[in-house]
Amino acid sequence: GWAGGLAGDWGASEDIDNSWRAIAVGWIGELSGRPERQDPKIRHMRQQALATAVEAAKGLRVSGVTHRYRAGEPVLQDVSVELEAGRITALVGPNGAGKTTLLRVMAGLIVPTAGSAMLSGDAIGAMRPAARARRVAYLPQRGGVAFGYTAREVVAMGAVGETDASGERVERALDRVGLAEAADRVYDELSGGQRQRVRLARVMLQAGRPEAGAGGALLLDEPVAGLDPAFGESTMAELTRWAAGGWAVAVVLHDVALACRWADRAVVMDAGRVVATGQAEEVLTETRLSDVYGVAFAKHVNDATGRAVLLPTREALGA
Repeated sequence: GWAGGLAGDWGASEDIDNSWRAIAVGWIGELSGRPERQDPKIRHMRQQALATAVEAAKGLRVSGVTHRYRAGEPVLQDVSVELEAGRITALVGPNGAGKTTLLRVMAGLIVPTAGSAMLSGDAIGAMRPAARARRVAYLPQRGGVAFGYTAREVVAMGAVGETDASGERVERALDRVGLAEAADRVYDELSGGQRQRVRLARVMLQAGRPEAGAGGALLLDEPVAGLDPAFGESTMAELTRWAAGGWAVAVVLHDVALACRWADRAVVMDAGRVVATGQAEEVLTETRLSDVYGVAFAKHVNDATGRAVLLPTREALGA
């Protein structure tokens, strides 16, 4: 019947997260022996529930998004991007390509001129702010603090509906970014890189736990800007833990080599459009990056891991 056929289709699909597929296939199999399965209304309700489960496994999806500020030229033009749950997606491209605007659309902070942004089947722009904050954690490029708050107090501001924000969860978030010893230092007295790590800890506190990511998204705009190489690498390693917990993770990066090393998927943007999207190793190529950045790139392969990274060269294009 319909249940057996649908279970078979799901079992063969590689697009659906394994855990969701296992639950759904088992559930459909259980339903197939029930007499009420023939009731059209019940069948329709179940199909809707299954469709919602499929969307939840797919993460965050932006479809046909165009956006312009005031009456100017569009900064995004017919952009469609999917952030898969359990994957890190790197957004790369030159300054002014539209990466930050796209991230803000994903976060529900901008209502696009056209198109939609959906998270687990729900319209992000239609969510109430508190509900959205529990499912979407966003790190902007820049952020300041007006008063003399400590690092601990700044991180605690990320708590959503929590009363114990000054306790263990704050300490854990600071420890994740290597700043447990600086918890009581005044935020404005920290270095630029340390402040960036405090802001990242605040986002992690907002998100909750890495392992509780089903249906959630982490959207980070240049999270490693101003960080030294060690903390840049450790930050990306930490983000892999959140992706492994089921979060859809999007990271704007200007360090293409970092994107090559850590991203599962990549979106290359230029002039408000998506140039390419897909598996990182297939999308991040010398030719494509040279075209969008206007400088030559060369591939370097790590002999130990076999993974390639792309680095700009001193050779000018067309020289």
